[in-house]
Amino acid sequence: MALYPFTSSANHLYNSAFISPILFPTKPTLPPALTAIAPITSAAHPSITSLSCALLHPHDPSCTRTFLTHTLTVFPAVAKFFTLVFTLFSLPNYRLFLAGPLPFLNGLARRIMRLTTFTTGAVGTSWASVCLFNYLLPRTFLPTKRWYLGGFLGGLWAFMERRSGRANFLYSARLSVDSAWKVGVKRGWWKGVKNGDVYVFVAALMLVNGIYEVRPGAVRGNGSVARKVLASLRGEGWVDRVGAVDVAGGGEGKGEGGGEGLEMGRDVEGLEVRDRKRKRDAGALDSVEGEVLEEKAE
Repeated sequence: MALYPFTSSANHLYNSAFISPILFPTKPTLPPALTAIAPITSAAHPSITSLSCALLHPHDPSCTRTFLTHTLTVFPAVAKFFTLVFTLFSLPNYRLFLAGPLPFLNGLARRIMRLTTFTTGAVGTSWASVCLFNYLLPRTFLPTKRWYLGGFLGGLWAFMERRSGRANFLYSARLSVDSAWKVGVKRGWWKGVKNGDVYVFVAALMLVNGIYEVRPGAVRGNGSVARKVLASLRGEGWVDRVGAVDVAGGGEGKGEGGGEGLEMGRDVEGLEVRDRKRKRDAGALDSVEGEVLEEKAE
C-alpha cells in the first residue's frame, strides 16, 4: 500500500508512457511529480511500455504472468494463515469435533478455502485491473474513475463468501464509509466533526440497544455470545434473552421478549406436527406392506 500515493496520481500514470532509463540513461524518464518512484522504475524491464506497469511489476514485462505468479505465490501463504486462525477459533468447539471429526474438518476446510480464495482473488484482481484497463481502454478514458471500477471488479470475489462472510462484509463496509468520509474532508466536500468517532459509537450503541429491546433475536454475532455481552452491559447479567424463553409458558420468557417465545413455540409445534405426520406415513406404509405380504401368502 506504500505505492498508493504514487499510483493515485492517475493523470500522470495513465497519460505517460514508460521510457526506460536503461535504454535512455541521459533522457528524463519520469514526470516531475513522480520522481520519488525513480528507485523502482530505474531498474524496470526495457520492454514495459506503461508507467503504471513499470511501477507495479518492474522486473516482469508480462502483466498476465505477474498476476498468475502473485496468485500461486500468495494463495498458499494466505491459506496457512487462515488455517492457523480458524484452528485456534475452533478449539472451544472441540465437542463438535469429537462428535463428528470428518464433518467438522470438512466444514473447517471449506471455510478456509472460501476465505482464502476471496482474499487472494480480491487483492490480485484489484491490482491487475490497472494493467487490464491500460490494455483495453484509451489513456484519456476515465483516468481517475477507473480505480473505483477496479475495486468493483475485485469486490466481485465476495461471491465466494456470500453465505458466511457477514462479519467481513460489515467490517469492509465500515472501512469504506470511514475512507469516504476522510476523502470528503480532505477534498473539502464537508467539514470534519470534532470527536465525531465518539458520536458515531454512541449512535451505533443506541441503535443496537433499540433493536435488541424490540427483537433480541435480530442480534446475531457469534451465536448467543453477542446477546449475552449486550445483556451484561445493560445490567441484566450474562443471559441470553432468546435462549431463556419458556416455551411451555405460552411465550413468556425468564427475561423479557415474549414475542420471541411465541415464535419459538410455533417452531416447536411445527416440528411436532411434522413428526406426527412422518410417523403416520410410516405406519400407513407398514400396513400396505403387510397387506401385500398377506396377498402373496394366499
